[in-house]
Amino acid sequence: MLVKIAFSLISMWLGISLFYTAFITPAAFKAIPQDKVGEFLGLTFPAFYRLGIFLFLVSAILFFFEGVYISAFLSVIGTAFMIFAEFLRGQIRKVRAKLVENPSDKDLRENFFNLHRFSAYSNFTSIISALLIVLFQIIG
Repeated sequence: MLVKIAFSLISMWLGISLFYTAFITPAAFKAIPQDKVGEFLGLTFPAFYRLGIFLFLVSAILFFFEGVYISAFLSVIGTAFMIFAEFLRGQIRKVRAKLVENPSDKDLRENFFNLHRFSAYSNFTSIISALLIVLFQIIG
């Protein structure tokens, strides 16, 4: 029973994450002026990351108690990468504030894009973790 709940939570995260990543974020870049899209995403990403942390963490605990250790391990990986993405979000905000003050600073701009890249990698890794959990639950 706990495995089904954990599987449902991970499946929910996978759906939310894919929808947010594939549809909401690109639509925001198309619909919102370039100088305001960061504010919108800055308001939505905290809820997105915290939801991911919660769902992965609860799933890890449920999988662990049911002895489904591979899925528990993948849930821990998903949790870790969501926490890392949340940490990066704070760093991105700090660098962005400095970049607003000094938009011509190439080092700040490079740091800003590197942080964004690592944030995207973290999100991608959490999606892969969730996908692997779903596949393992379906296959075996």
